Amino acid sequence: SSTPSLSPSLSPTLSPSTSLTPSQPLAPSTPTTVSTTPSISPTLNAPSSPTIPPSPTLPPVGTPTRQDRAMMIEEKCGVTALERSRDILMALVPVSGASSLIDPKTSQFLARDWIDNIDPAIICSEDGDRIRQRYRLALLYFELGGEQWKRCRAEAERTRVKYENIDIRVDEGCPGVPFLDEKNECEWYGMSCGESYDSEEAESFDTYFPLEVLDLQSNNLAGPLFDEIYGFERLQSLSLQDNALVGTISNDLIGNLQNISSIQLQSNMLTGDIPTTGLFQLERLVQLSIQDNQLQGSLDALCDAKDDRQEEFVAYLSLVEADCLGESPEVTCSCCVCY
Repeated sequence: SSTPSLSPSLSPTLSPSTSLTPSQPLAPSTPTTVSTTPSISPTLNAPSSPTIPPSPTLPPVGTPTRQDRAMMIEEKCGVTALERSRDILMALVPVSGASSLIDPKTSQFLARDWIDNIDPAIICSEDGDRIRQRYRLALLYFELGGEQWKRCRAEAERTRVKYENIDIRVDEGCPGVPFLDEKNECEWYGMSCGESYDSEEAESFDTYFPLEVLDLQSNNLAGPLFDEIYGFERLQSLSLQDNALVGTISNDLIGNLQNISSIQLQSNMLTGDIPTTGLFQLERLVQLSIQDNQLQGSLDALCDAKDDRQEEFVAYLSLVEADCLGESPEVTCSCCVCY
């Protein structure tokens, strides 16, 4: 069978965690913490001078125990915590694959563990679309260095202070709802689910509203464009410019974003070939900005189709920006604004 049996190897990971932190963080030296009861007391070596004040500590806010959470799950969802864990895993296997979801060394594991055992919203497993969307955004946080973001880190990460000569991350503030918050993911900073989004309905009924805008520009995101990010099928605008993204743009997966009209990936560290075949499938693409990277290849196939496609969609390829200046440019493009 092409679908591996999950039961024997997965059962240890499905019971809810005894604490509100992911079971095994990616890097022990910089733990990924999403607890709703954060502690900001750094461990410092005792100095020779007695004048250094004690580290500040946030007051406890009464987070639920493992047993409390299990009772909350049964009351809200009508299933046991173990049954919900199993169903969440099965809902996410088509998104990320079983092996990465159960490997504590992966961001996929951290995101699944957060949805399953930590997320205060407690989304019931029957809400598969909502589970998958919230998981993808949690994965974005863990995979692209959320604890190092400039704005709107998870609450526990925003409680860091600068103490003596120890450089501890300081958040620039959050003009919206921080990531990994209890509120609907459509309200997290930089996210929008469009005009149809109803906050009261979302809060009262856990209604699924598909993501339409993902805007985390200039926020110190670092890492690759992981495969799951191409799964927001209703996404209309992707703005990740001015970050530290690396790796390639998937030629096989970017074509899944059939509703996308704006892709802004300029001023990163992306490499490899321009995904011409995948981009050609995006017939409603209005803006494509990929300059100030290390990409190479040609966009002429899109330029050649521009006139014909504008007869049906007048705004098609209204703005294309790429590194196409010079005698030997990295990118060839006859319809681009060149840099």
